[in-house]
Amino acid sequence: RVVFVFALTFAARGLEVSRSGVLQCSLVACLGAGAAAAVAPEDAAQISASVATLRDLTTNFERIAKVKRGTALDDSFDGDEVRRRLGFVGTSSPLYRLESTLRRALEEDHADDVELAELRLEFGRSIQLANDMAYSAIFSDPSGNAGKRGQRGVDYLDRSKAAARESLAILEQLAAALDVL
Repeated sequence: RVVFVFALTFAARGLEVSRSGVLQCSLVACLGAGAAAAVAPEDAAQISASVATLRDLTTNFERIAKVKRGTALDDSFDGDEVRRRLGFVGTSSPLYRLESTLRRALEEDHADDVELAELRLEFGRSIQLANDMAYSAIFSDPSGNAGKRGQRGVDYLDRSKAAARESLAILEQLAAALDVL
């Protein structure tokens, strides 16, 4: 009868378990392993708002960064606005401290999921790269790179935009896994 209850519980959650697997764990442990705890509402809201912010940034990047492409020597843009949206300048962006929110949500709900942990680390690397490229854009032209192909400020902003798109794709995967989208 206990095996039947376990089988129904796991089948309802889309999980498979063998009879020996059921016999190797207690009722409480098995039910707890099959159920994913809900992400805290404030964490879910921050993750959801972060996805929306990255979607807006990647969709409207040129407008947000105030990019005006001129000749190689007179491009203009605002790299700090990109960095602000990414959560690296100021504290108003939902992306500010998002990595600690993701770590907490994953530790609470998916502590043993190595793929999600690696995805969280990959998100951290890609969002940092987006920030680094936007930061580099600010100082590239004044440091003598104006006019140098591939090293102009707008070239670094293009790299920032590509990294922001990658960050969005990763964050959408994490949000879907945490069931907050």
